[in-house]
Amino acid sequence: MNKNEKRKEIKQKQSILSPEYCHFADKAICNRILSLHEFQTADVIFCYISMENEIDTRPIIENAWMMKKKVAVPKCTKKGCMELYQIHSYEDLEAGKYGIPEPKSKCLPVPPNTIDFAVIPCLSCDLEGWRLGHGGGYYDRYLEHTDFITAVVCRHQLLSESICHETHDKRMNIVVTEEIMRFL
Repeated sequence: MNKNEKRKEIKQKQSILSPEYCHFADKAICNRILSLHEFQTADVIFCYISMENEIDTRPIIENAWMMKKKVAVPKCTKKGCMELYQIHSYEDLEAGKYGIPEPKSKCLPVPPNTIDFAVIPCLSCDLEGWRLGHGGGYYDRYLEHTDFITAVVCRHQLLSESICHETHDKRMNIVVTEEIMRFL
């Protein structure tokens, strides 16, 4: 099955997940991320701003702020490319490309070499750390020349047995679902 066929399959599975399951899974996944030594010891975290159907990252971001960590979030700069900017509150966000909340222009850029830990979204992933995104390549391009620890978050019911991957795809260091946490 190619990536586009897999995306269709996962989106179909996603559409029938109950709100109760999603709420339970998201809470458990966030708690697992917050318990990670890699999160606890990080000074600068990179985390996506969740959209509808994605795992709700607000508890991760809010806990990072409470712990006085720097929070860097993505901003699309051109097709297929993104950069990270520090936010201090949700007031630092505005609607960006594709309706995704992005940092306002007043926010300061965060260089990749300063990031300690990242929470990465997916439509699905496998237990080997390969992720299936939406197909824009934003995360793969950004992560290509980085070496910070990455944790991909996925609801267990959307986990795949195997994700086909290409040479430009970057394998994640940690896979986190509500049921498992796997270090690679």
